[in-house]
Amino acid sequence: MSVSAKEMALVDAATDLIRRRGTAHSHAAAVLCADGQMYLGVNLYHFSGGPCAEVVALGRMLTDTEWPPIVVVAVGRDGRGVVTPCGVCRQILYDRWPDIALVISRGGDLVRVALTELLPEP
Repeated sequence: MSVSAKEMALVDAATDLIRRRGTAHSHAAAVLCADGQMYLGVNLYHFSGGPCAEVVALGRMLTDTEWPPIVVVAVGRDGRGVVTPCGVCRQILYDRWPDIALVISRGGDLVRVALTELLPEP
């Protein structure tokens, strides 16, 4: 499914954030909630790992609202553009919000997909 104007706004916000903060972070993420609010986050890079940008953005969301997230997008620095969430992020999203959608790049196009499309079948 093609992305909406609101979903493109998520991509733009995450892209702007990683451009501004990319020297210390490798990814930015944006979350859209059911009430229309957007929450942003960057990964907390550390040699031992660290939380992904999606998790940071979701943590900010959970701090500020009771509304559920409906769409998530992550963007990599250095022109990598929209990236697909890692396996850990997919599992966190599935455990908390299994009906959530993601904006990903597929064949060079941005598309909205259901999280379940990115999970292996049992």
